[in-house]
Amino acid sequence: MRFLSRIIIICLAILTSALFAGQAQAATTTMVHIPPARMEPGKTEYLLHARFDGSWSGRELDLMVRRPGQSGYFSVPFLAEGEERFVARLDGSWVKPPGMEYYIRAVEQEGGESARFASPSDPHLVVVDPTGADQRKSARLARHGKLQTEFSARFDHFNFGATRQQLHEAEPTTKLRPLKDNYNSFEAAIRYSFLQDAIYHISFGYGMLGGVIGTSSPPLEAWDAPNASAFVKEGTQPLQPGLYYGFGTAYWEFADSFGLEAKVLMGASYLGFEGGGGVLARIGTLRGTHFDVSIEGVSNVGYRFVTEFQWSTLPHFRMSLRNEVSTYPFGETLGVLPTYNATLELDHLELSGSIGYGTRKGYEEGGFCAGAGIAFRL
Repeated sequence: MRFLSRIIIICLAILTSALFAGQAQAATTTMVHIPPARMEPGKTEYLLHARFDGSWSGRELDLMVRRPGQSGYFSVPFLAEGEERFVARLDGSWVKPPGMEYYIRAVEQEGGESARFASPSDPHLVVVDPTGADQRKSARLARHGKLQTEFSARFDHFNFGATRQQLHEAEPTTKLRPLKDNYNSFEAAIRYSFLQDAIYHISFGYGMLGGVIGTSSPPLEAWDAPNASAFVKEGTQPLQPGLYYGFGTAYWEFADSFGLEAKVLMGASYLGFEGGGGVLARIGTLRGTHFDVSIEGVSNVGYRFVTEFQWSTLPHFRMSLRNEVSTYPFGETLGVLPTYNATLELDHLELSGSIGYGTRKGYEEGGFCAGAGIAFRL
């Protein structure tokens, strides 16, 4: 009986010694991991390595990752790569500014978990530096007030003044009658700003120009008279500007110093289909100080060449001086229209207005012009 008791005691001692030896080995087996302090974004996959000094027989080794400020962690397993070496393959979507936090968790042989590097309450922070494109987009978002969608509408009254003609060739004493040259335009558009180098923004809109929404014309009585001569008809034929159109634009901005915009326009007038387009070049930033040069044309309507300088001296208030040389709306005599423009930013709302004075070559007098617009941004 004593012999059997001694054998049992010896077996228990051996098992206890083996258990404590295994625990001591697990506790003394050191994991080596060199943590990155910073990472650069742009790769599809990132590798993090770990190795053990000595034999480790644990069950699992995991990279536990989270965004800064989040509470939960996402698990990425370390896979064996050679003897006592492990690698975790981290998807590139995790490596984005401003950074990420992680610790390394081990499930030991006996089933217990341990933090082999850092800890859930004190993870290691990796700073991810933004790329140049990311920095530019952040700066652009700040200039746009973090609002990227815009709905806008604008109405303008263009007035180039008047010339005077006789109504009757055979009666030189007949009173001279003014032929006024003014028309209106209205545009509504939606614009979305991607704020990327590849494409800054695109816009689509609808517009009307001319007689449908109001225009001054010579009186029709003489032109409609049955016995009116050809000269009378020619001298008093009503102005007929009128154009319905849709348009689309695409804008690129390069390194926040130079911009380029292309425009395509399609519509219809009393003459039939109208097609046109234009291009704009900009030095400076869209919502900052800049200088624009643009040209636009529509088949039977004419063309206009515009220069504009915009600046800002007060918060939320922009101003510009604009000059337009135009043959709108008939494609005939050149007219000149300088204007002063101002824009007031009110959180999601923008209000704009303009005032100017236009005239054409050969006219005896010019005319005052004005416009107003509203934009709502989301």
